[in-house]
Amino acid sequence: MAILPKAVYRQTEKQLRDRWKMLPRARQKLYRAQQQVYSVHGAQADFSGGSHPGNADRLSAGAIRILQAEEDVQRAEAWMDVFRMMDRTFPFESTSEGLVAGLLYGNGMTVEEVCRATGSKRTTVIHRRDNYVCHCALFAAAAGLIQIREDEQ
Repeated sequence: MAILPKAVYRQTEKQLRDRWKMLPRARQKLYRAQQQVYSVHGAQADFSGGSHPGNADRLSAGAIRILQAEEDVQRAEAWMDVFRMMDRTFPFESTSEGLVAGLLYGNGMTVEEVCRATGSKRTTVIHRRDNYVCHCALFAAAAGLIQIREDEQ
């Protein structure tokens, strides 16, 4: 019997694999969105007294992109808080779950490679990985980063 819905487990693992790229990518997206808005010039005046609405539309669309990018940065920072909590709960140096997670998600090793590196059985490595991912998903859910819908259960 699975402890977590598969979709939640997969989402958590995806975030763990993306841990070191998530925040820099979100900040870069925000920077690009800001640069695009800053480069938009004001609407040109029409000789008949009106203005061309094209630039105003681009400006409002750019503002929306900035808001979305800021939300992405906040979400990435919240995930980083979860990862720091996981690092305190399962230190790489002193816990078997932390070691397995560090090798899998930090070094990009496969389960088989972790088995060889640690001298552990496959079932042991998978159990430790599952324990780590479940704790991470619970911390993320507590932080409001994961919502479980009825259709995922």
